Amino acid sequence: MEDKNIFRINLRKYRKMAGLTQEQFAKHLGISRVSYNKLEQGDRVPSLDDITNIARILNISMLDLLDIGVIPEAHAHEKFEQVYHYILNNYFPEGIPKTKLAKILYLIDFSNYYLYLDPMTEATYFHKPYGPVADVFLELTDALYEEARIDIQINGEAMLIKPVEKHDDNLITDRDKKLIEKVCDYWKDRRTKEIVNFTHQQLPYKTSYPNNRIPFYSIGQEAPDNVFAPVDIYG
Repeated sequence: MEDKNIFRINLRKYRKMAGLTQEQFAKHLGISRVSYNKLEQGDRVPSLDDITNIARILNISMLDLLDIGVIPEAHAHEKFEQVYHYILNNYFPEGIPKTKLAKILYLIDFSNYYLYLDPMTEATYFHKPYGPVADVFLELTDALYEEARIDIQINGEAMLIKPVEKHDDNLITDRDKKLIEKVCDYWKDRRTKEIVNFTHQQLPYKTSYPNNRIPFYSIGQEAPDNVFAPVDIYG
């Protein structure tokens, strides 16, 4: 894990442990919420003064913010895995194409950022030829299949992922579930090609470079009716 990812994950964890929203913590730091959010997303490199002030406000040491041992990498994407299973079990019990699942996870995270300036999970997304995909998605899918916690079947040219077990969803809030429901309800009966084409036309993908990270803030320039579906379903 890169140093900037260690910092942003630890920052997010300690801020939440302190019971502070991003807006509240930004006020303590004397910066805007947007500027603070860039620190949590790795889009702004923290200065020494930033790290010193953050540690002071949270009553922790600077090493706590920079220490990889504070949050083991194996647990950094625990919520991503919960959302992954939640989608499978509640909306695609008969299976979902692997590519379609990757795009739904992307739309959920970026839609959550659009609405609340905060992605739903800790995943980082990259610009791939077949669209946006989370850094952890492929590795997680392989691991779950090897552990027989999901089933994978080949359906023509598509790889179909099916749920095998229920999974804890204690990290998924009621607000999260409402957004997941909206995204899944819209896309569950549509073809994979439709969701791939939609995500390819969005600004986050169009304005990022191949194989580079897609910054969350880029979704903020999208029209409200083009964030997770090509119609206005926010009502």
